[in-house]
Amino acid sequence: TQRNSKRVLDRYKKVVEYYSRSVKETIRVRVKEDDKWVWKNKTVTTVKRVPTEKRVPVYKRVSYTEEYLNRTGTITANLRIIDVMTGSVLASRSTSAHKKYRRLVASNEPRSNRAGRHDSSVSGLLSAIVDAAASGSGEARYAGRVPGQGEIILELATKVSGELADQLSPRQISIVRQLKTDKQGKAGVSMARNGQWDQAARLWSSVRGQYPDNVAVWNNLGVYYEHDGQYAEALDAYRQAVDRKPREGVFQRNLTALMSLVESIQRQTATLGAKIEDTSLGFLVSSLLEGTLAERLGLRKGDIIEQVNQQNMTTLDDLEREIMHTTKLGAELSVTVMRSGERIVLKLMLDDGRSRMVNVPHVDPPDAPRPTSFEPVVDVDQVVPSRSRRPTALGVIIGVEDYRYAPSVMFARHDAMVAHEYFVRALGIEEKNIYLRTDRDATQGEFRKVFNPDHGWLAKRIKPEKTEVFIYFVGHGAPDPRTRDAYLVPSDGDPNYPAT
Repeated sequence: TQRNSKRVLDRYKKVVEYYSRSVKETIRVRVKEDDKWVWKNKTVTTVKRVPTEKRVPVYKRVSYTEEYLNRTGTITANLRIIDVMTGSVLASRSTSAHKKYRRLVASNEPRSNRAGRHDSSVSGLLSAIVDAAASGSGEARYAGRVPGQGEIILELATKVSGELADQLSPRQISIVRQLKTDKQGKAGVSMARNGQWDQAARLWSSVRGQYPDNVAVWNNLGVYYEHDGQYAEALDAYRQAVDRKPREGVFQRNLTALMSLVESIQRQTATLGAKIEDTSLGFLVSSLLEGTLAERLGLRKGDIIEQVNQQNMTTLDDLEREIMHTTKLGAELSVTVMRSGERIVLKLMLDDGRSRMVNVPHVDPPDAPRPTSFEPVVDVDQVVPSRSRRPTALGVIIGVEDYRYAPSVMFARHDAMVAHEYFVRALGIEEKNIYLRTDRDATQGEFRKVFNPDHGWLAKRIKPEKTEVFIYFVGHGAPDPRTRDAYLVPSDGDPNYPAT
């Protein structure tokens, strides 16, 4: 029961109110004209108070008691995946669900209609969760009544089982590539559709040897290489097909889709050369490219990265920054992963960065003396420490790799991290004076926040003739179609409307 109160009408009372009204009247006045007194009419306005009588309701507050039927339910499910051989906990997840049911009971309602049946026949919470996960039923409807105990357990079990499934079940992404059928490679297409990819590849390779200009075979080999994870060979095969028949839409779509896939793999962790996804189980290696640091280290698809150099990683930026720092030092890289329930430590001795330098050919003018020992090199990722310090300097670093309305900019996030290290180690800027934003954090709102001339991040900190400002941006730029003014494009910006 619950005691409430409300206002109810008690009576009406009479109230006299006055309002003002203007009244015009004509009166006779005597005025003097030409030394004579005459009578004339004159209009005057007077304000009179007019009384009106109204009926005003008078309310009073009364107390009353209402009867409610309440029933609550709470489920907390703790799930642990344990290796029965070692006893170690591979994963642990917990979720809970709570719901409260409340209904007002009419005074003349029979007690048999007030609640659902008190069901005590539930065989256990685990059985209810399993049944709910199997049935996949949504929220129940109880037609105005409060559900019984078993119904509440089943509904909450449906909710927690769905949440646990969202946390633990893998996601599958379908990648569609189109095969091309022709007279020579028709049998290979049938084999591929039946899952016999190796036999199909051998047939297509044989046809390619006999008919090197067969564009359909080049395309189908590209599909096979991509299916097998040989992305470099797949790109080459798709390009061969496009070069031979550039107007064929199937070849163009397959090539563009694979380039986007490779770009997405490189996008996540450019330093490592693998696609890392931040999942509920940890940092999952979903794909990796050949010839990269990830392959040399021994990472495999499906590994879960736990530590880098015996340090726990909380974000992808921390993971990339630690790997990049180890690469610059030329030290040993240690990565702890969970693979098939077993914890493995992968180690790789890295060089100091010189092996990644790009040799620039040197051309001497005619008859010029050739230097005896000169090898110019370029290494954009090599940060040379400096002793200079700029305690009052400010730095703004923005790297946008993933755009909402524009193509991605490969390695933009990686370059922003390198620039951050350069600002600190080479320019001597204090980390607290550096404004760093990447990808989805580099929005139009962040641009206004940092560059607003009145109350932006820079405007509040710049001291005239004392503060040095260093700005680094990597991403898309676009001109305004009408004014031709140049603009930097944030992650949520549209290059077609840069001024907005």
